[in-house]
Amino acid sequence: MASSPDCTAPARAAPPFYNLAWRWHFYAGLFVIPFMILLSITGIIYLFKPQLDTWMYADLMQVSVAEQRLSADQQLAIVREAYPQAVVSKYLPPAAQDRSAQFVINRDGQELNLFVDPYNGSVLGTQDALWNLQTVVRKLHGDLLIGTVGDRLIELAAGWGIVLVVSGLYLWWPRGSGGAGVLWPRLSAGGCLRQVVRPGQPTADGGGLPADHLQLRQWPGAVVETPPGRTLRCAAAAPRPAALEDRHRRDDRARCDLPAGRRFATAGLRS
Repeated sequence: MASSPDCTAPARAAPPFYNLAWRWHFYAGLFVIPFMILLSITGIIYLFKPQLDTWMYADLMQVSVAEQRLSADQQLAIVREAYPQAVVSKYLPPAAQDRSAQFVINRDGQELNLFVDPYNGSVLGTQDALWNLQTVVRKLHGDLLIGTVGDRLIELAAGWGIVLVVSGLYLWWPRGSGGAGVLWPRLSAGGCLRQVVRPGQPTADGGGLPADHLQLRQWPGAVVETPPGRTLRCAAAAPRPAALEDRHRRDDRARCDLPAGRRFATAGLRS
């Protein structure tokens, strides 16, 4: 004969600092996550800069390999002849045998990337040095395209990211089990399932409970929490795992009052 689950034996009450850490973790996540998503996307784009540049600007960056390559001075003379009024500020040699050489010039106040075929000296074209994919991505990653304010926001998000990690570790850290679950797996748990259920939260079977009820799993290891200031009703009538169907032939229901602000562990149903 199956007995009712022991849902009246209270576990240790959550300390006030736990609730405070959970609140800070929540607010830190709201602030940090948008920045983390942006930094992740821009970082990935910049990581694959060579591949993306070659794919997007193939007409400017790829050249046919020949036997004789012009020297940097010869290429510079060609650039000055093509743009006599421009000021050359930088020269980037070809990154590979089939890549073009690049000059950075300033013409009429506009900064341009100028690409030259290092074999025949032809000018392949120009590109706005301040408004292309990699430049925009780099500025988004650094200051959100809004200068000093964006830089300060990125630094602030990084600081709150530390709060998010530290508070998350505190909330996750197993209590009362020594190093078990942190340094080594809790093998003594016997594979029992654990689930924290709260008022109104959808259950694993797809259903839900009223705001004043909690559902206790009918196997060992279930954990329920009651919010501060509320006494809740619990119902132990959840579908059992298939592996336990042979041991439990019928549904048993148990009702009990759970004091507010406490955490309870259920012992499950025993044959």
